[in-house]
Amino acid sequence: MQKGRHKTPLRISYLLIASITVLFLIYAIHSYFTYDFTVNEAKKTTLFRNQAQANNIMQDLDKYIDQKITNFHSLTQIKQIQLRVIESNRHFDPNSDLNELNSQIDAITDSKETPFLNGMLKNEISDELRDFASAYNDQYGYAVIKELFVTNQYGANIALAIGKSDYIQTDEEWWQITKNKQIYVGPMEFDSDYNDHIITFAYPILDDSSDYIGTLSVSVSFRVLLQEFVNDADVVNAAKKTVVLLDENGNVLFENGNFFPTETPKEYFSDITLDNGSFEYVLASPTFISYASSIGYKDFRGLGWTVVIEQESSVIDEFEELEKNFLVSTLIGIISAAILGVTLSYFVTSPLGKLSKLTTRLGKGDFEAKPQKARLPRLTR
Repeated sequence: MQKGRHKTPLRISYLLIASITVLFLIYAIHSYFTYDFTVNEAKKTTLFRNQAQANNIMQDLDKYIDQKITNFHSLTQIKQIQLRVIESNRHFDPNSDLNELNSQIDAITDSKETPFLNGMLKNEISDELRDFASAYNDQYGYAVIKELFVTNQYGANIALAIGKSDYIQTDEEWWQITKNKQIYVGPMEFDSDYNDHIITFAYPILDDSSDYIGTLSVSVSFRVLLQEFVNDADVVNAAKKTVVLLDENGNVLFENGNFFPTETPKEYFSDITLDNGSFEYVLASPTFISYASSIGYKDFRGLGWTVVIEQESSVIDEFEELEKNFLVSTLIGIISAAILGVTLSYFVTSPLGKLSKLTTRLGKGDFEAKPQKARLPRLTR
């Protein structure tokens, strides 16, 4: 029985150490999962926010391109152009006139003076369209419109305002599409004649009965379509993110203020499989990738481009560092609890146990029992 009593102080010491340790462990486990949840939520929030920004930028870009398409389409509504096209169709002989001239015409440098060329380059429609192109280019400060011309219903060029064009357009895809009264939006391509990337828009010209009578074609610099996009990208880039515009093959159209900065596709392009989404990818360092692909706007079906926002995952490193620091603090706490338990056992629990033992001996009449000098002086008084 006494042997059991001797172990009581030790058991109390162990119980004290165990209790404090368990409390620290419970707190540590709870906090670990809380921090882990917080880190994961921070990642999800960052990816979701970037994905929403990519969606907004892509939607703004599609809307802006649609506005450009609509602006140029309005030229086909000019009555003077419609009358000139109708007149050309009335006097045009497709059996002979199509074979008269089948060569490239340069509105600026061609020096051949033929009655037909003079009639095509120097007429009211050409002059009006030329004034429109000049004003448009002045608005942006560079040559935005590369080509602008009108054909009749036979595909013959009857008004060339600016740029170069073949006389006969019947073999062109855009002419075939507009002949069926549909708007054509071409792919972006590099034109060596202008040393620039261009996109061609073509529109059917319809009479009052909505019958096809001709086509208006305009080719513009690729850069003019990205004016609003560049402004949006600058705002996002200021938040230590990188906005990238990719074409349908993953080639970089714009990044860090530069057009066509590289000739190789983005390495993560194969992971872009949905209209929009997010994932983590290791570039120079672990990076969050959020993207949104073009889905068009109204009747404009889009160009197949994708807006990507890249952001280094270091933005949430502070949460992970906090988690590591907390685990270290918890380990220190557990060790401290053990030291505290041993200390309490040595200075308090053990002397109390000896005092209890002495009391028991005195209660049995053993008056020769004397208290040992306690480590805490007050216990001997």
